[in-house]
Amino acid sequence: MNNKCNCNPEIHNGDSYKIQLTVTVNDKPIKLSLVELIEFNIGGIIKKWPSEVQHDQGLDVFLFPLSQEESFQLEPISLYQARIKYNNGDVYASPLYRIEIKKVISQDVL
Repeated sequence: MNNKCNCNPEIHNGDSYKIQLTVTVNDKPIKLSLVELIEFNIGGIIKKWPSEVQHDQGLDVFLFPLSQEESFQLEPISLYQARIKYNNGDVYASPLYRIEIKKVISQDVL
């Protein structure tokens, strides 16, 4: 199974918003009816769908909430990966992706 996860935002330390993520299987959007759980890991910050990560059906993207405190924890080059647990118990991981995290001058939480 060819699982892919895309995360292409420009993230700065101190950012706080919902990062849009896509998950595809064999280059097609994942069928959520077949999925029990998806674990998203961005730089060691782990959140799961359907509990912590929302899915926007209209855009067909997952929305990974990132707080300012969490984004300040990210390293300049952070790794991103998703692990998918299907209803039948199979678990597949996506390849590892590198995300560049941009620095900011102020380290204050606003």
